[in-house]
Amino acid sequence: MIDELSPATTSPPTHGFKIVCIGSNEVGMTTLMRRFCQDRFVDDGKPTLGTDLYLKEIRIGNQVVLLILWDPASQDSFMILRKYYFMYARCGLLLFDVNDPRSLAELEARRDEFLAACSQALCIMIGTKLDRLKGRGQVVEEAARMASKYGYELFLTSAKTGEGCHEALDAILRALLQKEIIDCRLSITR
Repeated sequence: MIDELSPATTSPPTHGFKIVCIGSNEVGMTTLMRRFCQDRFVDDGKPTLGTDLYLKEIRIGNQVVLLILWDPASQDSFMILRKYYFMYARCGLLLFDVNDPRSLAELEARRDEFLAACSQALCIMIGTKLDRLKGRGQVVEEAARMASKYGYELFLTSAKTGEGCHEALDAILRALLQKEIIDCRLSITR
C-alpha cells in the first residue's frame, strides 16, 4: 500500500522513475524539490544553472521506489538543453506560482516542449507558494480549468509550510506505479 510511505533504508530499488520539473523562472521548483526530498524549506534565491538532481527513496510494502527528480534551469538560454533533460522522463511536474498569472500562461508552451521530448509521460500540475495566496485565487481557478482540459491532477502546495507537498508526492507515486502496471499489462498482451 502506498499509505505506508516511509524512507527506504537498505533494499535496492525495485522501481525507478525520472521526474522532471517544468515551469517558469521563480515558481519555486528547487524549493519544492527540496521539500519533497529533504522535507525542509531552503530558499537561497539562487537560480538553477543547468540542472539539479534530487533523489527520493520510498518504501511501499516490500518494494523500494527511487524517484529521480530533475530540476532543469528554466531560463530561455537553457531551452536548447531542456529537451535533452526531458528525454526518458516518466512524469512532468507542471509548476506555476498561484500568485503569478504569467507563470500559468507560460505553462502550456512549456508543457508542449516537454511532451515533444517524451509524449508518453504523465503530467501533473502543481501550484506553488500557496502560503502567499492573495485574493480569490484567480490563477488557481484558471489552473483548475487547464487541468480539467488536459485531464491532469492539480495540487496546491507550499514548500515553505509543507502544505500539500506530501499529498502531491503521494499522488505522483500512485500515478507512476499505476501507469507502470498498465504498461506492463499492455506489453504482456501484445
